[in-house]
Amino acid sequence: YEYCTELAGIRPIAPGSSKVLFKPRLRLSATIEAKVALGKDNIATVSWGPGDDDKRRVVLQLEKPVEVVSQLPGGEEIEHGVVDYLSLTYRDM
Repeated sequence: YEYCTELAGIRPIAPGSSKVLFKPRLRLSATIEAKVALGKDNIATVSWGPGDDDKRRVVLQLEKPVEVVSQLPGGEEIEHGVVDYLSLTYRDM
């Protein structure tokens, strides 16, 4: 559980995992690919790795759509609505 919430950064914030906070700890690992169970019938796949220049591509893919709020390091929380796929770009400072 700690791996899921601390490194991959996926944490349910509503009953039944109907809403999740996606707050990946991008500075702890250059790349990652992790599968995280969300409740009894959903799985989130979190991955990130090097992109162009000093940018990093961050992907959250869900088997079933849920409401997602994301927050990248140093950034504000962003509401994405109900989604099953999210691709973000993070620029290392």
